[in-house]
Amino acid sequence: GHPDEPAQHHKKVADHVEEHQKVIYSVVQLAIFVFLIVPILALVLSWVLGLILAPIEGWTVLEGFYFMGAVITAATNPFTSVAPDTTFGNLISGVFCAWGLGFFLCIV
Repeated sequence: GHPDEPAQHHKKVADHVEEHQKVIYSVVQLAIFVFLIVPILALVLSWVLGLILAPIEGWTVLEGFYFMGAVITAATNPFTSVAPDTTFGNLISGVFCAWGLGFFLCIV
């Protein structure tokens, strides 16, 4: 055999290990993003938008949070039975819905 063959073999193994580590790192980053960052963003966004909409509709802050959580996550079975009654509340919730869904579609 050629004297450089063992060195070339070790380089190939090292390259493979490095590539494998990069893949594992990327999978861990994706898992953290999907299972930690996105839910935290959804919670924060639901609270903030719920705080804005609740006084407009005469809801409690918790009702505003539940409503916006259902809107942002596009829940087909809402968390709460409250819905905006005022024209302004409907307009605001529609804008928040479009913005929230667009935001999370961009993230995911």
